[in-house]
Amino acid sequence: MTTLTFNAPIHLRAASGKQRRFEILAYSGGTLNVTGFRLPVVVDLGGVTAPDSIPILADHENSISATIGQTDSVENTGRALVMSGPVTVHPPIEGAPLTPAQQVIARADHKWRASIGVLVTEQEEISDGSRVSVNHREFVGPIIVARRSELTETSVLASGADPTTSVNLAARAATGATSMSFEEWATEKGFDIQALSPAAIEFLTMLYDSETNPHDPNSEPVPAVPAAAAAMIDLRATRSAEHQRIARIETLAVNRPLIASAAIIGGWTPEKTELEIMKSDQRTTSPNNLRHSTGGPDNTQVLCASFAMNCGGSQAFLAGSYGDDVIDCASRSEHRGATLFNVMQHVLQAAGMSAPSNKISDSYIHAAFQASRKLEASGLSTVSLPGILSNSSNKLLLEGYGMVKQTWKEFCAIGNLQDLKAAKRYRLTPKGDFEEVGPGGHIKHMALNTEDAYTIQGKTYARMVSLSRTDIINDDLSAFESIPKVLGRMAAIKLEKLIYTTLLGNANSFFHADNDNYLSGAGSALGIDALTAAEKLFLNQVD
Repeated sequence: MTTLTFNAPIHLRAASGKQRRFEILAYSGGTLNVTGFRLPVVVDLGGVTAPDSIPILADHENSISATIGQTDSVENTGRALVMSGPVTVHPPIEGAPLTPAQQVIARADHKWRASIGVLVTEQEEISDGSRVSVNHREFVGPIIVARRSELTETSVLASGADPTTSVNLAARAATGATSMSFEEWATEKGFDIQALSPAAIEFLTMLYDSETNPHDPNSEPVPAVPAAAAAMIDLRATRSAEHQRIARIETLAVNRPLIASAAIIGGWTPEKTELEIMKSDQRTTSPNNLRHSTGGPDNTQVLCASFAMNCGGSQAFLAGSYGDDVIDCASRSEHRGATLFNVMQHVLQAAGMSAPSNKISDSYIHAAFQASRKLEASGLSTVSLPGILSNSSNKLLLEGYGMVKQTWKEFCAIGNLQDLKAAKRYRLTPKGDFEEVGPGGHIKHMALNTEDAYTIQGKTYARMVSLSRTDIINDDLSAFESIPKVLGRMAAIKLEKLIYTTLLGNANSFFHADNDNYLSGAGSALGIDALTAAEKLFLNQVD
């Protein structure tokens, strides 16, 4: 578990005849540069928990004299975190030194800052170039997302790591005050607080104070605010929000100029833009779009065949699986010599996604797998990255399997099993020979020997190899070329070994002197005489 601390502005309010309250905009959902973290941090507000009451301390001093108040409300909207509560500082006693909390209240003109402590219990690192949606916003790595965290404490500081935050602790207890918070007031005026700069927030705070507490005798006079200045603040806030909207749309709709233009002109939100892109992707990844308009071979099959041939597969063998038309198309100059890069490029195009670069890199590999998962979710698993690679490798595996000369087929039969449980197999052998049919046409019944029974059970054998990150980035086909053929050859050899191991195990004494197929004793020692005797025994076999 890791604790992160960041700064936030504080506002103290007091309505007429009511207890003074504080309000802290603790977090607005963006990135934080926090000491102890090597990357910017985004706190996932969906995973933030908070106790019922959090004390507000002066300069992290955990004592009664340093307690300014405590929260009675922690509001988590999923976009921002706001805390509020009553100020519990007692008035100072004449002649007595001020407590730390009283010093904070007394120095109303100082720009105080709040330090928010969050205990992170689960975090996720987003790699460079990857996108993630948190707090209804989209972020691009590298960043760290604090997925689960707990709000622990809040303190008022004289200064903090972030010099742009401001704190207003001026007392406002005049008649005619309103209980409307600064955020509610700003929203009613049409401002988006999250889109405003710290200077604009401070300026609007002055407007809020002059409007809600115009006759506060304890506060310093607020300078007159020209209408033009307020209009300028409004204009800047509007422009800032619009720039952010356009920037997000351009990021989402990269390489989609028509969608980007329609979204910007039509005033679409980024969420609506993303929805339209997803609809467009669905149309792009339609199976019909993955075939030649002329009715030729499937593009994915052509790519698989080209990739398999480039990995050492013979055209004659592959034609038996793909067909002559696909092999002929894959052999043409525009399709010949497909590599791992071409495979990932095809997957990205099929998913309607743009390539992050023109060469294989970590971000390119990540994007290709993201596109692959997207295609699999839409039902196009054969067009996905595992689908294409397994399609090609299976053909190479079969070719490697067939290259091993196998002798067991000369004396073994192939049967089926319903499952992997032990099962009984019987060999029915006849007793006797054919007999001549008499003049009456009567045919005699023949008995079958059912005593030859044996147990059979299916088993699974497997090995696994993988392409390294270096092999993928180097686009090295030598590794991919050798893997399927080696596995195919290993499978054929393993089957040959298992059959001869079973045969030499001599189940049910198949090799026995009574069967005239077993030679033992002193004359069976390996030598010319023994081999001659064994050959004679073999030649005497009649059935």
